[in-house]
Amino acid sequence: RGKHLQRYLLEAGESLIRKKFPERIHIVSTVHPKNTPSYKNLLATGYTVAKHFDIMPGLICTGLNRNIMYKKLS
Repeated sequence: RGKHLQRYLLEAGESLIRKKFPERIHIVSTVHPKNTPSYKNLLATGYTVAKHFDIMPGLICTGLNRNIMYKKLS
């Protein structure tokens, strides 16, 4: 905890994508809305919330809520 491993892996993955697939400019990720550390890491690395998605609306504790996160590579 607190060692920024997720940020490091996001940045390493993006670097690899830029090198191997330079034509790819869009990256998508998902995060549970209550997973605050992961959500903050995605925001800190330039992702924005594209959409909130609930696979089974109306059910309690499905665990299927997700924020669809988007980043455009430069």
